[in-house]
Amino acid sequence: MSDNKDHIVNLRVTSDTYEKLKKGALANSESVSNFIRKAIEGSIGLVADISEEILSLGSGDLSGIESYHPARAAKKMACARCGGNIVRGATMMVGETSGSRKYMLCEECGKKLEG
Repeated sequence: MSDNKDHIVNLRVTSDTYEKLKKGALANSESVSNFIRKAIEGSIGLVADISEEILSLGSGDLSGIESYHPARAAKKMACARCGGNIVRGATMMVGETSGSRKYMLCEECGKKLEG
């Protein structure tokens, strides 16, 4: 049996938060309920990407990369794949996922992406 019905979710917020929600809804000419629904739907992917980023830091798993481009490092940082140093001014590769997560890769690991 398929459950295509909407579900009701009740939540408690402070008066201050409710006033912010009302103000946002009014600015978008919609009900508070629709405003909250859109905010939740729009942020689910973002929360998932942030969770993935926190859990996969330093794991070297680059399977989600959908595009990449060369760049020059503006500051010293660690390679997302091997953990090696990328010095300021060095050529590096930036890999991006569909959720706009960016992986900074040293030149050697970047070559493996092109592989």
